[in-house]
Amino acid sequence: PPVATSMYCIETPNTGGQTLFADSRRAFCNLDDETKILALSLDVIYDHRFRPMLEDGCRAIPISNDKAMVDDEKTPITNRWPLVILDRDSQPALYLGPAFSRCLIERSSGKRWNAEESQAFLGKLMRIATTNVYEHTWKKN
Repeated sequence: PPVATSMYCIETPNTGGQTLFADSRRAFCNLDDETKILALSLDVIYDHRFRPMLEDGCRAIPISNDKAMVDDEKTPITNRWPLVILDRDSQPALYLGPAFSRCLIERSSGKRWNAEESQAFLGKLMRIATTNVYEHTWKKN
């Protein structure tokens, strides 16, 4: 994630339009020790295919024909990212994007989780990540 993002509002809708911001460093800190260890050992395969989110907003609908067990050469290294990254202060932070996540991979063994297992774990992490959210209501200019 970038160190800083600058946004400027030109126009606002009559209703809605809020933007939610979550603290991914705090989310990692709020995990129990067992979940931290597991999260630190996983990578995520992103394939840029949008998956609709379930009503809880924490996990995507697994695509049943998702080929989660594709060969490594079919998954460019640029699409594989650690589930936990170090932020600019070298603190661990969750890096989540369930709607574009194909599957999780155990870094040490290379074992790929299926889409359902992956989305279930990402959902658990998202529920924790979204407990401390800042909601910004935009105003013109």
